[in-house]
Amino acid sequence: MSLSHAAKRAVTLITMDILIIAELTYTFSKCFNTSADFSETFLHCYVPLFVPTIALAYIVLWRIKRLEARDMKAEQRAETLAQ
Repeated sequence: MSLSHAAKRAVTLITMDILIIAELTYTFSKCFNTSADFSETFLHCYVPLFVPTIALAYIVLWRIKRLEARDMKAEQRAETLAQ
């Protein structure tokens, strides 16, 4: 079973949202369980989790867009050859 490009984008975005919520939950629990400064602890815990999540989602979405463009060009070539 192959998903359409729109479905792949949706799955990627939903997965990214779930990961960000999990990262925020972990970070807030870590912040409230320490005696250190909240802002410092938050940034120290959240940024290393957040940046790879966003970078990976960007790369996956970029690849989906590239595949979509490739498929569209293939369809156009097939239509041109059929005429």
